[in-house]
Amino acid sequence: MKLLVWALGHTRPYRTRVALLAALSCAEVALRVLLPWPMKAIVDTALGSQPAPAWLAPWPGVMSSRRESLLLAIVVVGLLIQMAHQFVLMLHTRLYTETGHLITRDLRQRLFVHLQALNLRHHAHTPIGDSVYRLEADAACLEQLLLRGVLPFTFSALTLVVMFQILVQINRSLALVSLSVIPFMFVWIRFAGRRIRPGAERTRQLESRMSARMYESFAAIRLVKSFGREPYEGQRFSGAATEAMRARVGLSTREAIFSSVVATLTAVGTSSVVLTGGLLVLRGRITIGTVLVALAYLGFVYGPLSGLANTTGSIQEAVAGVRRVRETFGKAPELFEGRGIDPKRLEGRVEFQNVSFAYDGRDVLHDISFVAGPGEFVALVGPSGSGKTTLVSLIPRFYEPARGQILIDGTEISRYRLSALRAHIALVLQETIVLSGSIRDNLRYGNLRATDADIEAAARAANAHEFIEQLAAGYDTELGEAGAGLSGGQKQRLSMARAFLKDAPILILDEPTAALDTMSEQLVLNALRRLRAGRTVFVIAHRLSTVREADRIIVLDHGEIVASGTHETLLAESDLYRRLARQLTGPDGEA
Repeated sequence: MKLLVWALGHTRPYRTRVALLAALSCAEVALRVLLPWPMKAIVDTALGSQPAPAWLAPWPGVMSSRRESLLLAIVVVGLLIQMAHQFVLMLHTRLYTETGHLITRDLRQRLFVHLQALNLRHHAHTPIGDSVYRLEADAACLEQLLLRGVLPFTFSALTLVVMFQILVQINRSLALVSLSVIPFMFVWIRFAGRRIRPGAERTRQLESRMSARMYESFAAIRLVKSFGREPYEGQRFSGAATEAMRARVGLSTREAIFSSVVATLTAVGTSSVVLTGGLLVLRGRITIGTVLVALAYLGFVYGPLSGLANTTGSIQEAVAGVRRVRETFGKAPELFEGRGIDPKRLEGRVEFQNVSFAYDGRDVLHDISFVAGPGEFVALVGPSGSGKTTLVSLIPRFYEPARGQILIDGTEISRYRLSALRAHIALVLQETIVLSGSIRDNLRYGNLRATDADIEAAARAANAHEFIEQLAAGYDTELGEAGAGLSGGQKQRLSMARAFLKDAPILILDEPTAALDTMSEQLVLNALRRLRAGRTVFVIAHRLSTVREADRIIVLDHGEIVASGTHETLLAESDLYRRLARQLTGPDGEA
């Protein structure tokens, strides 16, 4: 019940549309009440010997006319009711479809924004495929639950109440017989629904896992092909797909059994009404037309209930989707636009004061303390796993320190509004991210307000303008996924150009030249020399050529600062740095 209340609470923005759907459903129920009566009048009056029904009393000319005219009049009335019913159905279907798509779109947008707002710790533990599945499949849960579950069930119940009251007035015995199977149907729906729900949830989980496997395989397609692991990946995906398929088949089997039982109960109810009505007709207590009215009403009641039964699996999947969506919304996002200081411009003085950090219960950084000022180029070196990337990730608050403080311009970073803090920090990563779209769009990502002249100036500063101009469409060249068609050095220079456009006082570079050849490295280093001017620069370096550029080198080992100084000082004083220096070689192998 709490889950249903939570789900319906998210449909409040659509309450006007839902109210209109309810009004159209009430009109539909009213027209359904009228639909069988013309047929009753045809059978009992126009073709039989019964007196004309009371609803023809306003037209005395029709009642006194010949049977042919009476038949024609009743058919016309029935046709008008049918046309009105179809018109209401058309409006209902249009509004139903539009509202369903609107609810799904809005929930998908909110879910997308919330998923993006979750911290990196969440994304590090959650496969991309799972997040995509939540957006693609789970986002439809509210539409399925409200429009395919709650509203049909509610108006099936309303139809049942209204038509049962009319049947009681016509013939109490017939009404009781028509109602006899309803309790059994509700008990079965309740019982079977509980049995279907776990299967629906497991099906969602396995399909999400299959989606995650698929995205992982395509994201690592270069690795797959380089090791010739296509058959292995095929087997892994086949295993996940088979598990999901078996869960789906099992769920469908339970749904089929459920629907068959409902259909059987419907057939028993209909047969009972036919038998009882037939006996009453033979005894002269009711007319054939009355039996037809009862059967029509029974169809209007059993039909929605049977439809609901056929979609029970979907409704249970919707419940499972609501649980997953609620679980996602229950995770606290980063307060990107929360309260805090919003400085117009920072100088970029960064200070670590006894900062420690733990990841999944494992200590990564211990009592880190240092100060870096504007115009200073600080290189971070150390063995793999020493905490270099984690350290720089604390500055833009991708992670929060367990102890200690990080200050920028003398203010603790948690006091800045998160969006304002990150607006003053530019990152250049080793694995350059290139988005789909044109080169111009990729560069403008660094500053959405940048003009074409700004973009070209940034590209020139990053040594990227020359190769861009040589492309067929220049800055309007459309890039393939992940920048297919560009070399590593070209993509890295695009990343540098984005950093130029952002014009942030703090610059963080994570191994910017690690995978580049000598020529590309020199172009990137030349761009870096221009980019570092007046900025506080942190570089995680795996090349001696990059380290030598630094004003200060911080040596990390097992999450601690073990040495700090210039290249020459550390060569003389630090055994670890001397060993690292021998490893920090350029692509030509020379230290």
